[in-house]
Amino acid sequence: MNIVLIASLIFIAQTCLAFFQVRYYQHHMNKVANKYAGKMGYHLYSEMERLKFRTSAVAILVVHENQVVHECQILTGKTIFAKFKTFTNYHHKELSDILSELSNKNKNTIQEKAILKTVNSCMKAL
Repeated sequence: MNIVLIASLIFIAQTCLAFFQVRYYQHHMNKVANKYAGKMGYHLYSEMERLKFRTSAVAILVVHENQVVHECQILTGKTIFAKFKTFTNYHHKELSDILSELSNKNKNTIQEKAILKTVNSCMKAL
C-alpha cells in the first residue's frame, strides 16, 4: 500500500513539474517571437536533443532569411530550474558554416547536437 502511495505522489509531482517546464518554454518562445514580431525576414526555429536517462538540450535559433543566425539560445538541464542562456558562439554566422563546423567535429556536446539538429531543420525550411 505504501509503495503505491509513494509512486502516485512521485507521478503527481513529476506531472506538475513538467507542466511548469512547458509553461516556461512557451513563455520564453513567445518572448523571443514578440521581440521579432514586427521585423521582416526573421524566422524562429527550435529543436530538442535528449539523451537517455541524462540531460536534454533545447536550442532556439532566430535566423535571417539570408541564412545568418541572429540569435541563439540554449536550455540545458534535467530539472525545471534550467533556464535559457544566450549562446554567442554562433551569432552572425551562416547556417552552412555552422553545419560544416559541427559535422566535422568528432564528438559534439549535447548543446552542439541540439544546435546541429536545429540548423538542419532551418536548412530544410529555407
